[in-house]
Amino acid sequence: MARIPLGNFGNVMPQVQQTPIQQNTRGAIAGAVTNAALQVVQQQSNRAKQEQLVLDQQQEQESKIKFANLGAKATADLSLLDDNLNNQISQGLGINEAALQRQKGIKLIKNQYQFDVPEKYKLNFASYIDTSAYESSAKLMPAFRNAQQQQNVVLVDDTIDSALKAPDKSQFKALVQTSLDGSNLPLATQQQKYGKALNDWDINQATREVEALYLNGDIEGLKTSFSTDSLNKNYPDLQAGQMTALQKTASGKIRQIESANATELKAKDNDAK
Repeated sequence: MARIPLGNFGNVMPQVQQTPIQQNTRGAIAGAVTNAALQVVQQQSNRAKQEQLVLDQQQEQESKIKFANLGAKATADLSLLDDNLNNQISQGLGINEAALQRQKGIKLIKNQYQFDVPEKYKLNFASYIDTSAYESSAKLMPAFRNAQQQQNVVLVDDTIDSALKAPDKSQFKALVQTSLDGSNLPLATQQQKYGKALNDWDINQATREVEALYLNGDIEGLKTSFSTDSLNKNYPDLQAGQMTALQKTASGKIRQIESANATELKAKDNDAK
């Protein structure tokens, strides 16, 4: 019986052929899985960013609160510093010393809080302290002006005392006026000081004249120079009461001279006998 040639066909396994529908289905599934994974990664990234944003906002809020609290404490310390200096100035603390103490105090306050200030706000804090110190200094201005005025008054008075040694009244007036012009004193105070200075000059000169005439035994000079007309002419800045007092002094000197002359004359008469 003739054999049917089988060849290699008998060893061939049946091959399953994929249809186009099956291939599309697998691709869709793989794409869906990939998209889902990407969505999960994106959601995790968004969640992490949101959590970081919330954390950053919390830290920023805490930093702002800390900055505000430290600023309030520093402002209170500055106010206390200026209050203490105000009291000390009113009790005689000099302006230069007060300014030096304030400068040191501000530096100490800065250093006290600077290390606790969040790094982001350190420059802002330094600027805030400077601004607060400037604003707080306003309460010191009246005391500073008053102290400066008192110092200027002392300087003017010292100048007037020295100027009394001037050789004549014209030069004395010029020295006094120059001192007052540079004093920054209120105009009313300057006028008062100028009038008193002229009065001091007249008293000083008239008193010297009384003593000089007395030492010379010049009775006629005392009578003439200290008459009302002469005093008004030579010492126009004397007050009425001062003129009266000088005339009484001159009269007393005349009596002393007359008494001394009488005693001397009597002694001569006794010697002649």
